Amino acid sequence: MCFNSQGASFNKVNGGGVFNFFNKSTGKYETADIKIGDVYKFDNDLSVLFRACYKSSSQDEPENIAFLQVSKVVPKNDKSTINLIPTIAIPEQILVNPQDGFETRFIFSGWLFSSSPSVNTVVDVIYDISLIKCYFDN
Repeated sequence: MCFNSQGASFNKVNGGGVFNFFNKSTGKYETADIKIGDVYKFDNDLSVLFRACYKSSSQDEPENIAFLQVSKVVPKNDKSTINLIPTIAIPEQILVNPQDGFETRFIFSGWLFSSSPSVNTVVDVIYDISLIKCYFDN
């Protein structure tokens, strides 16, 4: 599958992607290689479902675009984390069975861009997620 955006041609990637995860409160930093369709868990309370990835065919302006869905376990009375959609609509793969007094909230569903991380970001008080690159399986 291929599509064009502002003159650039993009190819659907069949392999995976490399992402950076950062916990701003503990300083924990991790780089993860995630296959498309897989769920990645970070710090036991963040779940990321990696849905799709596209890579530009241009070498002059390389771009990678990844679609993610992210959920997070938070205390039930947490006012700092907004649930983007009702919990019933969270993809089953990223639901976490929280302990008593906690709940799973769906905090992000969208595209990340490797060359322009600020275009669309995972807005969270604790976590940052950034896309490094997408790659094809050999």
